[in-house]
Amino acid sequence: MNKLTACFGILALVGGVFLSSCTKDDAECKVCSYQESDGSTVSMGELCGNEYKTVESSGYVSSTGHHAVTCN
Repeated sequence: MNKLTACFGILALVGGVFLSSCTKDDAECKVCSYQESDGSTVSMGELCGNEYKTVESSGYVSSTGHHAVTCN
């Protein structure tokens, strides 16, 4: 029984370290928005990690065209 408990303990520790290392990128979140052609600002809400980095660098495409995105 002790070997089984030790194996589950080690597995839980390794799994916890793996999961915590994967979420570090998502820890930083920013509120992003873009401007429509009429000048109105459209909020995209809070984006985290690679999500906001990608949309900030590539922009956002809506039915009215391609828009530059700013995240603060």
